Amino acid sequence: MTHSRPKGQSGFTLVEVLVAMAIMLLAIGAILMIQSTSVESSIKARELNTVAMLARSKLIEIELELEGRPINEAKKEDGGTFAPPHDGFRWSRKVQEIQFPPLGAGGGDKTDIGARISRLMTQHINKSVREVVLTVSWKRGKGEATRSFSTYLVDLNREFQLSE
Repeated sequence: MTHSRPKGQSGFTLVEVLVAMAIMLLAIGAILMIQSTSVESSIKARELNTVAMLARSKLIEIELELEGRPINEAKKEDGGTFAPPHDGFRWSRKVQEIQFPPLGAGGGDKTDIGARISRLMTQHINKSVREVVLTVSWKRGKGEATRSFSTYLVDLNREFQLSE
């Protein structure tokens, strides 16, 4: 059964108009969803770029603070907020000693010169190297986001001790 239009009448039927509107609504909804995701991704990328820049700046500041000084003078923990316009970001840092495993293959006894040199080298490295862990945090929506960064400080001015 076919429905034909009376002669002289042109246009769309109600069903055709409703189908066209449904297709338009689906297309507009998809476009809005893609746009929303794009804006959200852009905001996250900008935040992470800012965090990386702030972390790099703070790590350089820590290196300059300790330049020419023994690394054991570094504060073990510190923290604060960044200067405006980045005062919504907070930072904290921890300076940690690193315990390297003994160098060399053999355990050796106290009279073994190779084992003794290995122990002295390990002790020197343990006293000369520190890990700095910098954590940057900021509010994101109702929660909080954090990113951590690590670097290592090496005290090149430390005297090598020949005794254990």
